[in-house]
Amino acid sequence: PISHVCALNIPVPIEMVGVEDQFGESGKPDDLLMKYKLTTEDILDKIYIALRRK
Repeated sequence: PISHVCALNIPVPIEMVGVEDQFGESGKPDDLLMKYKLTTEDILDKIYIALRRK
């Protein structure tokens, strides 16, 4: 993965954002974003966590 290459070559904090290894499902987009923690707020939380570690 790109994050692995970055971690080896550029020492910066990395927070993973994405869908865990599981079967997909259908539903309303907003509901799915909330379920998989991919809302704007969730992603910003990950950014703030990484910035605090820097």
